Amino acid sequence: MRILVVGGGWYGCHIAAEIKRQAPNSQVSIFEKSEDIFTQISGKYGIRLHAGPHYPRSPATREACQRGFNEFLKHYPQLVNHHTYSDYGYGILDTMSQPSKVTKTEFMAVCQELKGVREVDPKERNYESLGYVADIVEPSIIVGHRLRVFFWNYLQELGIRVCCNFEVESVEKYNGTSIVRVKDEENQYEFDHVINTTSFQSLVPVAYCFRNPLPQKLNVIYQTCISLVYEQQSLPVPEKPFSFIVLDGWFPCLMPYDDRKSSSETLKKYMFIHGKWTILGSFATVSEAKDLLAKIDDDFICKFIKRNCESDMNRFWPKFSENFKFIGWDGTVLAKVKTDTEFRSAVTFQSTSNGVIHVFPGKVNNIFDAGREVLSFIGLRQEKFIFEEQGFVYVQGGSLDVGKCEIKSIPRLHNTCDLQTYNELLE
Repeated sequence: MRILVVGGGWYGCHIAAEIKRQAPNSQVSIFEKSEDIFTQISGKYGIRLHAGPHYPRSPATREACQRGFNEFLKHYPQLVNHHTYSDYGYGILDTMSQPSKVTKTEFMAVCQELKGVREVDPKERNYESLGYVADIVEPSIIVGHRLRVFFWNYLQELGIRVCCNFEVESVEKYNGTSIVRVKDEENQYEFDHVINTTSFQSLVPVAYCFRNPLPQKLNVIYQTCISLVYEQQSLPVPEKPFSFIVLDGWFPCLMPYDDRKSSSETLKKYMFIHGKWTILGSFATVSEAKDLLAKIDDDFICKFIKRNCESDMNRFWPKFSENFKFIGWDGTVLAKVKTDTEFRSAVTFQSTSNGVIHVFPGKVNNIFDAGREVLSFIGLRQEKFIFEEQGFVYVQGGSLDVGKCEIKSIPRLHNTCDLQTYNELLE
């Protein structure tokens, strides 16, 4: 069996490895358009092993995160940083003076779903304007050089072929074989199965490009997102990092950013994202989101984003500015499903027109659910399938099937997927 995985990030590399482990005699290849694996979203933004409370309005997302949490710790323990504490704070009013999207009672109940949760007195951490704080067990994940080295070794040991600077332009089905064409390559490649793990930014089904519905009428949007990077200034730097996240709405999040080349180096970097200020625009196509990203420069970041983010963080943690120094920023485009509950699990489905198996991105935890569903599509697991008239197939009882009620929920006002922050700031 000849398998092609398009995209060399978390989903692509994990799924390729799972296939090879289950079918050692199969020929598994990864085609990555960049010069190396884990250089795009997975290598920069996949920094958190979600325990679930970040999605208090999405039971399906929390359950999926919790399923993958222990699996990740078991499969990839060397890629995890355990924290001194991981604080989730209940914000009373967000950056636009709007109340949290859930009540304090609802938020507390979500945190208490987990083992080992400890309620924290806000004064203990010098927090302000928070109605409740819970310290939960939620590690972070390394990115950068060490992550790439780990997976290069892992994939090589399994005998998986990795081709970088290979941008797949098209996949067509002919007599049961997938014909793959790569940009700037005269040759074409033949595979039995093709799996798209490009964050739904390449090989998007042709029908969807003409606005025909995806399975369960997935409402996909592309967002121009940035992250700010800070360096911890206070001494001594703790042996273990921490995280501080305020919910639920347009609030700040501060998380460790471990791109160290060696674990012996001191971990000082943190990533700062915000529920409003670091989401600059929401679009129907990936090209529109990339066009906006190309407009962002240092002046815009410092004049608008950094200032607003720091101001909001200081509302909840006044000591932030004296403990952290801004050192840079990065940007990317993220695909999301627009729902009322902010559903953020990965979903997997297959196009009947060309046979491509699409893995729509979710959290890093979701690689295991996605991997199992891909194994079903290629015949390595026995599952029942659901066929849709729109020309797609998905696994019965899989993430798309289980989450369909949330996926179909109609977004109300104050939805993250409606944000047009860049335009608002320039008005």
